[in-house]
Amino acid sequence: MSSGKIWIEKVKLHTQPPIEMMESMSEPVAELIQYPDKLRADPELLRTLTVDIEDLRKKLQGELMEGMSGEVRKNLSGCKLYV
Repeated sequence: MSSGKIWIEKVKLHTQPPIEMMESMSEPVAELIQYPDKLRADPELLRTLTVDIEDLRKKLQGELMEGMSGEVRKNLSGCKLYV
């Protein structure tokens, strides 16, 4: 630090569309944009969604994985939901 240099390790941005923009969006689009906030605020909703996605992944795994390249298959097999 004595030489006047700094190191920035991580920058997190929290942005949100302007309220006017949200009001002019169609209801389904506005819901989709607000859904991650709902998931963060409601652990039960997040748990339910995670279980549903995992169930779907298991059901589709055989069919879906057959038609994919090895690299894509490898990336999807470890896929987790982060919100």
